[in-house]
Amino acid sequence: KTWDVLENAYEKGAPIDGKIIGKVKGGLTVDVSGVKAFLPGSQVDLKILRDVDQLIGQTLPFKVIKVNHKKSNVIVSRRVLLEEERKKMREKTLSRLKEGAIMEGVIKNLTDYGAFIDLGGVDGLLHISDMSWGRISHPGELFSIG
Repeated sequence: KTWDVLENAYEKGAPIDGKIIGKVKGGLTVDVSGVKAFLPGSQVDLKILRDVDQLIGQTLPFKVIKVNHKKSNVIVSRRVLLEEERKKMREKTLSRLKEGAIMEGVIKNLTDYGAFIDLGGVDGLLHISDMSWGRISHPGELFSIG
């Protein structure tokens, strides 16, 4: 019955919850309704995580990207879901983005010439000349990352 659920999730592309239960060579082991699935290291997040140990014990949504009942082989991805979520967020942000619009964002990086800001799936540059009426020598005088 569990295999039917997994195959159905695979065919429909529907997310399925699983609990990360351990670390193996090349990735993590995920318990999906009693079936052990493999989560490749490249599919854990949008960026490579240095410390995957913090994920062990967490229940998260995954997308089934391969099912082979005969070989008892299931491969899941978290990255695919995160990319889909980011794409939706990006489209929503782009639809609201207009010249003169006031937006909220998170500062991702500071350079000598400005601040890079994540506006919700879209990165923007706030140039140093647009930060203040007065003169500043570095964006770090007004902003910090995060």
